[in-house]
Amino acid sequence: MPQLNSWIGSENSSVIHHWQFPVTTDQVWHAWTQGAQLSKWLGEPRLANFEVGQVVEIQHAPDYWCTCLIQRCEPGKLLIMTRKFPDENLSILELRLTGNSTGTKLSLVHSQLSDQ
Repeated sequence: MPQLNSWIGSENSSVIHHWQFPVTTDQVWHAWTQGAQLSKWLGEPRLANFEVGQVVEIQHAPDYWCTCLIQRCEPGKLLIMTRKFPDENLSILELRLTGNSTGTKLSLVHSQLSDQ
């Protein structure tokens, strides 16, 4: 992935990454939320209905699952969801897509992270 920059902040325990892709926002959205590409971003989905109020379950390793609750979803633009692993505190994952002259900028903010 062509990462533009990243930042780790201690103020609200956040990690921020920005990437640029030479494809449309719809193509990046599809890769993030549907089909075979989803496993390359998040892990192997067991439940993956990206609609507000729905639960998304992702397997990251054998017997190691993450449970997410979709908080906000604007297809092709914005996805905000909680993220909970069995041995970690609840965190928030925000994905924002912005179209530009060279394709799509993906901004990912992972906040409310534990000290680990």
